[in-house]
Amino acid sequence: PIDHYEEIIQKLGNVNFLDPKEANQRIIEVENGNSFEESPKEPSNLWKIGKGLFYINSIIPIQIYNLIKPKIKEEEFISTTKFAIGATAFPLFYMLQIIAVNHFFGTTPALLYAAFSLLLALFVAKTK
Repeated sequence: PIDHYEEIIQKLGNVNFLDPKEANQRIIEVENGNSFEESPKEPSNLWKIGKGLFYINSIIPIQIYNLIKPKIKEEEFISTTKFAIGATAFPLFYMLQIIAVNHFFGTTPALLYAAFSLLLALFVAKTK
């Protein structure tokens, strides 16, 4: 079994290893020839539209990250850089957009835009 460890793990699919009864049952079934491999999930059209809207709505912070990314020499700092940009550039950019919408269109559209931006970001980040 150790010789085929990666193959067995792949065939087990999305098993909960914290539940030993379920994991052991799945291992027995894999050894008997069953496979639980999950096929790659294709993103829905709604998610693709949401991602496009999010990209358009957040183009400047995304471009800042795209400019900085090639300069990162060590792979382990990519996530740190994403976090830093996400914690600074995105909120600043959204605040500037909300202030601009408020200035030109009033408070209600600015609040609606803020809610839409937040919900869009959550939708794109938490679904696929």
